[in-house]
Amino acid sequence: AGLVEARRGRTGGTFITGHDQDSVATDDLILRVMRQRKELEDLLLYRRLIEPAVARVASATRRRADLAAMRRAIRGMVAATSEPDYMRHDTDFHIAVARATGNALLTTAIEEIRMRLNDAMTLLPESDVWHRRISGEHEALLHAIENGDAETAETLMQEHVASSEQSLRAVLAAIRRRGAWK
Repeated sequence: AGLVEARRGRTGGTFITGHDQDSVATDDLILRVMRQRKELEDLLLYRRLIEPAVARVASATRRRADLAAMRRAIRGMVAATSEPDYMRHDTDFHIAVARATGNALLTTAIEEIRMRLNDAMTLLPESDVWHRRISGEHEALLHAIENGDAETAETLMQEHVASSEQSLRAVLAAIRRRGAWK
């Protein structure tokens, strides 16, 4: 992708004048993610194993302040005006769930997962449908955690993580099909 210029006249036409910064940054991001496929696989497995257990524990140990932090994160996601802002609040929600466990090691684990998955997650599509789905999943998780329903919290987090992973795998497969990053 690049910047396009239209010129009129005998020598006119549409010409690529250079690459815009966004397309160069996106290409760099894709290349970085594709080079780290083994680490990404390890992270996805780690997340699949850890986050549902974190939600289960959080449902038994959460306090009012933890629930308030989860609600703030969900409100922030709904009010976000940019994708980076939305992703920051999404991360805030997952970290609030981890903090609700009262276990510093679990909180650190979720922080690390989110930080290390950030590049790959940035490749996920931006859409209102996508955002509503994620926010709805977070609302359901909050409800289960608030009600102390450990089994439901764990199951909902399993589904949430699986859905995100499936979307991420679809994006990566599309990039591979594009052929530039094999």
